[in-house]
Amino acid sequence: MVLFAVKELGELIVTKLSQKLIKSNTGAIALRRVLMGGSAAVAMGAAFAPTSASAVVCGGSVGSTALLGNQFACGINANVPILALGSTAIGQNVTASGITAVAVGNNNTASGLLSSAFGIGNTASGIGASAFGNGNAASGAGSAAFGVLNISKGIGSAAVGVGNTSNGAGSAAVGVLNTSDGLGSSAVGVSNTSKGDLSTALGNLNKSNGIGSAAIGIGNTSDGAGSSAVGLGNTSKGALSTAVGNLNQSNGAGSAAMGIGNKADGDGSVAQGILNTSSGKLSVAQGIGNTSAGLGSTAVGVANFANADGSTAVGNVNVITPASTKATSVGSFNGIDGENSTGVGTLNGILGKNSTSVGAANLVIGDKSTILGTTNAVVGDNSTAVGTVNGVAGDNSAAFGAFNGVIGDGSHAMGTLNGVIGNGSNAVGTVNGVIGDGSNAFGTVNGVIGDGSNAVGTINGVIGDGSNAFG
Repeated sequence: MVLFAVKELGELIVTKLSQKLIKSNTGAIALRRVLMGGSAAVAMGAAFAPTSASAVVCGGSVGSTALLGNQFACGINANVPILALGSTAIGQNVTASGITAVAVGNNNTASGLLSSAFGIGNTASGIGASAFGNGNAASGAGSAAFGVLNISKGIGSAAVGVGNTSNGAGSAAVGVLNTSDGLGSSAVGVSNTSKGDLSTALGNLNKSNGIGSAAIGIGNTSDGAGSSAVGLGNTSKGALSTAVGNLNQSNGAGSAAMGIGNKADGDGSVAQGILNTSSGKLSVAQGIGNTSAGLGSTAVGVANFANADGSTAVGNVNVITPASTKATSVGSFNGIDGENSTGVGTLNGILGKNSTSVGAANLVIGDKSTILGTTNAVVGDNSTAVGTVNGVAGDNSAAFGAFNGVIGDGSHAMGTLNGVIGNGSNAVGTVNGVIGDGSNAFGTVNGVIGDGSNAVGTINGVIGDGSNAFG
């Protein structure tokens, strides 16, 4: 009985003392915890003023609050608002206002549901967002901003590094001063921008603007959907186009510019090498300083110009004019102005349709005419010059050999140093000459002046119409 009385008296004294301490707001709630049978409220500092059995403010806290529902606040001005159930604020001037949010460090705010802000001056406002480091802001749901002064706005986006911004949903900006605007886009490196959905900008100062495009390297821009710009200062504007190397441009849809300073303007065109331009659709310019302007044209080598549709210029300084459809020039310093004409060799010139010049320093002026050899000239339709230093002026005429000349329609000179002036006349052999229509000189050193006359043999001469000399 004595022991029981002592126990009752002890409990009464302690209870009275506890009530006085509580009324005086001295914060000595630890004693009440003992008396009330182990309540979850723990008081370790003078600033503690709980209203729930599951809120905790750690010792030494100043101006901190934790009011309801498994809340924890520790530090100076570490605050967990009344509705932020299950949240934690640790540090100085930190606020965890989102449900089950965490704010740790200095001047951090975690306002989003399940959000986290760790470090200095971070803000996590998106649902499930995370901001780690210094001065980061994660506003997109499920987004992450890690590092220094990063901003993640897009849903599920990530901004990692220094001064990066991820605006697009599911996008990533990683490195220094990168921006990912497009849905699922990536900007990685230094000062890159990925605006197109599912685009990639990787390296320094790159921009991927087109949907599904890629800009990789330094100062590249991919504007076209599905386009690629890789290297230094390249631009891919056409859809599905490619610019690879330095300072190339692929402007046509499905075009490719590869090398240095190339430009592919035509759809499906290719410019490869140095300073080439493929402006025609489905055209090709390869080498140095070539231009393929015609539809399906080809310019390969150095300073070639295939300006007509279906034309081909291969070699050095070959020129095909825009009117020369399906013309071909192969070699050096050849020029063609005529449909379906062909120049092969060096210094060949053609002014005519369906004509051919093969060799060196030849000139054709006329349709369906042909030159084979060196320093030959043909002026006329359906005429031919074969050999060396032959000249033909007339339709359906021909000169074969060396130093032969023909002036007239349907006339021929074959051999060496033969000359014909007239229509339908012929000089065959060596040093023969004919002046007249329908006349002939065959052999050596024969001469005919007159219409319908003939000189056959050696050193014969005829003057007059219808005359002949044999021997």
